[in-house]
Amino acid sequence: MSKLNKFISYTIRGALFGATIFGSQELGIWKDGETSREVAKIIIAILTPIAKKAESEMPQQVKLLPSVENLKSTSTACWNKGVYNAGEFVIDVPNKCVCAANKAYQLVEIQVNKSKEN
Repeated sequence: MSKLNKFISYTIRGALFGATIFGSQELGIWKDGETSREVAKIIIAILTPIAKKAESEMPQQVKLLPSVENLKSTSTACWNKGVYNAGEFVIDVPNKCVCAANKAYQLVEIQVNKSKEN
């Protein structure tokens, strides 16, 4: 597969991931701590093999996790902007999606644990 085809493939996957996150948030899935924790686990499980493949095929393009603020702004943007941001957000490869999903999972864990303590 050419570099352009890889780039397009990973960008589309990233945009779809962003759209899925945004859509699920609009449906209220992320409001419930237990549900969002399970959704985050599923997302991580799906994206981890994609990210590992991307790392092996395109190591130069794989970069570290963007800030949690980027993840938050992507998930709260309007639909079109959300999809655009998501595509831009993971343009290097879906590794960022896995990192973002891991971060989301950690944030949910903190919230769930706090609510259990209270």
